[in-house]
Amino acid sequence: MEQVKQAFCNAAKRADAAGFDAIEIHAAHGYLISSFLSPVTNKRTDEYGGSLHNRSRYLMELLEVVRAVWPQNKALLLRLSATDYLPGGIDIHETIEVVNKAKDFIDIAHISSGGIAQAPIKVFPGYQIPFAQAVKESCGIPVIAVGHIRTKEMVEEILANGRADLVALGKEQFRNPNWVIHTAWQMDQPYEWPDIYHEAYGRKY
Repeated sequence: MEQVKQAFCNAAKRADAAGFDAIEIHAAHGYLISSFLSPVTNKRTDEYGGSLHNRSRYLMELLEVVRAVWPQNKALLLRLSATDYLPGGIDIHETIEVVNKAKDFIDIAHISSGGIAQAPIKVFPGYQIPFAQAVKESCGIPVIAVGHIRTKEMVEEILANGRADLVALGKEQFRNPNWVIHTAWQMDQPYEWPDIYHEAYGRKY
């Protein structure tokens, strides 16, 4: 566990040296930190298992040491699964507690869901937005919404109504890597596209 914490710190230092402006600690979707947080997978009987305080202990330790080596003027994000969608699993109420515990170390919470084990999930465009909205309203820090967000109209609705502060596009950008630049062009928004794109995006006609 100490070696893994040191590996996270080393990665943060490399990201800083490489010029990145932000890093994200991935504590969702069944990865290592997620497996500590979820009662579905965390069956430990020591100080890292049992209560939410104990299950979140390793995450807090990791955030503390990473924050110590990551510049204060650069953003540190935390990605969490808001719910496991399983009986006895983590839920939005526990996720809100985790974010409130973590917000001294992080700048933005990136709220996803699921991934710890197979679960019945009703997936539809924007299905995870209420989780992000709940964290934003309860924790008072910026949040990122994610989850089958596909259109500029959806993005505008989320941001304009204050349901989240940022929107993440995953699969949509796999399908269309130029989604952001093309949407900016459609909406007459300024965008610093590469010089080679000026003929395509510099003017509408």
